[in-house]
Amino acid sequence: MIMNVGIKPLVSVIVTIYNKEKYVSAALDSIINQSLKEIEIICVDDGSTDKSGMILDDYAQRDSRIIAIHTENKGQVSATKTGIFSANAEFIGFVDADDWIEPDMFKRLYCKMKAGNLDFISTGLIVHEKYTKFDSVEEKIYDTEAERRQLFSTLIWDYNTNNYGIVPNTYTKLYKNDILKKSCKDVDNRVHLHEDDCFVYSYILQCKSIEVLHEAYYHYRYVGDSDSNSVDEFFFARQNYFYLFLKKEFEKTPYYDILLPQLDFYFVKSLMYGINYMTGLGLDAQVNVDFIYAGKRKIIVYGAGRHGVKIIDRVLRSKNHELIGVVDKNLVTKEVRGYTIQSLDSIKNEEFDLIIIAIVDKLISKEVYNLMVQLGIPEEKIKIA
Repeated sequence: MIMNVGIKPLVSVIVTIYNKEKYVSAALDSIINQSLKEIEIICVDDGSTDKSGMILDDYAQRDSRIIAIHTENKGQVSATKTGIFSANAEFIGFVDADDWIEPDMFKRLYCKMKAGNLDFISTGLIVHEKYTKFDSVEEKIYDTEAERRQLFSTLIWDYNTNNYGIVPNTYTKLYKNDILKKSCKDVDNRVHLHEDDCFVYSYILQCKSIEVLHEAYYHYRYVGDSDSNSVDEFFFARQNYFYLFLKKEFEKTPYYDILLPQLDFYFVKSLMYGINYMTGLGLDAQVNVDFIYAGKRKIIVYGAGRHGVKIIDRVLRSKNHELIGVVDKNLVTKEVRGYTIQSLDSIKNEEFDLIIIAIVDKLISKEVYNLMVQLGIPEEKIKIA
């Protein structure tokens, strides 16, 4: 039996478990074998109905650093908060019950947090043992007001990389105990989608010094039968809980103006993804929402029909966009909303950030898209609405 009597833990590692009997041993073994021995391992069994709880108790008997907590099934948010409020170390980390970590992960992150007097570190993850994924923001320490605003400008979504600024998972990061306890207390227990987003983004807003590292110590295992890959009849309500919580958190900060457009975009994009994969609807195509919040200034709309006019009106209402032209192949009318309709050839040399194809027929939209590419318009500047 591994004993840890009288030694104050430096890092509390939280593992929440629900029916992970196939994988939890590998996760626990990787934590037990960390080179940083001064840790406590807080395992919250969220009402498992398989042998996960028995496996956990067996490990706790063999290693005194493991604290086994058994609760009724109340969901991921409740289990995570139970772990956080049970943590005693100065720093907190997380490991999912179906993943595993490199032996030096917490030693490396702990030393960096102490040496740099940091509030937060975010690192990458090794996905399916096939590729490594990092935050899309620059690798560095953000510890001034200007640098934090720079970080928050793409915190949730970086339009240039079409990805998260800071990937919203709890488990590739290290947190300060006192800040995390404060930031997590209001996370809505009803949140069942994007739980990690709520914990991570609400925490970052409380930090003064943040380091982003393009290093990876965490191995993510894809489990096809997980909750995030199942049809959910309460999908829309749960999406709304996540959105309303983060919106409220953002309203408390001076960064609301740059965070809300990202949240809105991410929320709509998540809704469209969920309509296909979490409600069982199975549409053949998803509505492209990128143009709504893409932060582009100068926009051309291709399409002067009913759908085109709707998109034109949306662009005109937006404070972040400038409509500089309307294009249509069939010049049925000469102008729309005061804009003279032009041919595609006449605008290909115009300065613009985005051209939106607003045609209902998807086959025709694709033909127009291909024509634009042939004319030399960069593909990243073309969106189909």
